Amino acid sequence: MLDLLDAFRQDQRKTRYETIDELDDYCRRSANPVGHLLLEMAGCRKKVGDERSDAICTALQLANHLQDTRRDFEAGRIYLPNEVWQRHAVSESDFVPGETSANLRAAIEEESRRARQLFDEGASLPTDVPRWLATDLEMFIAGGRATLDAIEAIGFDVMRVRPTVSKWKQARLLGGVLVRRYSPFG
Repeated sequence: MLDLLDAFRQDQRKTRYETIDELDDYCRRSANPVGHLLLEMAGCRKKVGDERSDAICTALQLANHLQDTRRDFEAGRIYLPNEVWQRHAVSESDFVPGETSANLRAAIEEESRRARQLFDEGASLPTDVPRWLATDLEMFIAGGRATLDAIEAIGFDVMRVRPTVSKWKQARLLGGVLVRRYSPFG
């Protein structure tokens, strides 16, 4: 809980991240503790460890940051690390709402690939936790991946349009998870 409070305080004063490691440290305190709490509630944290949960939680945080790039910029924050900007020759003027520059799209795509990799690293966790938590974890992973799909579907043009996952897609994701989890044939 102290890590969560520390991350919330940091959000009030820090508006930019220089490196991926610096952003990951923020995610370690802002997102990963939620996974730790869920594993503790399920009584399986010691058994399964934190690594896969941390990968899922960090990936969810990154997907949310990418989805909300424009909103965050309008609120004075940029969660895309400066080192990623530099690789793609992005400047702060690329964050102005409107059509997303090719350079910023490439940077968003890079971070999207990183988030997908993290989801892949955590994807086996649902097989090692109680069924009630496994269903939730599968939904978190499916929803996060669907958000990344929505970002990709708009060509990473996050400064022009906020990517969303439709209610219909959300329902289909839930149905798929429930069928896999509770089917007597699966």
